[in-house]
Amino acid sequence: EVYRLILQNNPKDAQIHSSLGNVLHAKGEHAAALAAYREAVKLNPQDTVTHNNVGIVLQTMGNIEEATRAYRAALAQDPTYAIAHYNLGVALQSKNRLAEAISAYRNAVQHRENYADAYNNMGYALQAQGHLDEAIEAYRSAIRTRPDFANARSNLEKVLELQKKRGSKPMPAASSGSMGGFSDDGASSERGSMERKSSIMGSLFGEVRPRARERATRALARVLSRAPLAC
Repeated sequence: EVYRLILQNNPKDAQIHSSLGNVLHAKGEHAAALAAYREAVKLNPQDTVTHNNVGIVLQTMGNIEEATRAYRAALAQDPTYAIAHYNLGVALQSKNRLAEAISAYRNAVQHRENYADAYNNMGYALQAQGHLDEAIEAYRSAIRTRPDFANARSNLEKVLELQKKRGSKPMPAASSGSMGGFSDDGASSERGSMERKSSIMGSLFGEVRPRARERATRALARVLSRAPLAC
């Protein structure tokens, strides 16, 4: 209600529309959140983060094709935006478009070298294509980046066992820590022939720009200063 009150006096402020979308999405009001985000990008088509958030909401609602378009719109504004590359990969992987998903994950780790989730999902997609050596290296990269990544360790253990059964020369397992169990992070997950999380690593709250918050606060102060005092 606060953001809607602010928007009555600032209807052309894209960041306030985007902030309203964040609140609505957190409340599970996805259709309303989508409308707020779309109004934001209509007012500011260069807003990379909000294009990405449009994709997140669409994917949450099950509209994968539109979600991929939204992620690509984000990347058109900023080709280095690793989160959008990753989210695009998750969306494509959910449709079994593995080659495209792998390409998206490679782009994600190119622009964020420590992106453990992208390495893990890349490994899963590579394994599904039968590229076991590459999958092993991807899982190892995930573990090097996040040593306590139980999901990646479990996936590595399973692909090494699969490689051994196929008669290939197995590569040694990661040396540190124990394997087994699955990670619990991320906003969404999918399950395949082996366990793994495919998380939408978000920008819904973590990347709200400080200036946008300050502008929203100032706008709210102006509204409240004009509002009558309650009796």
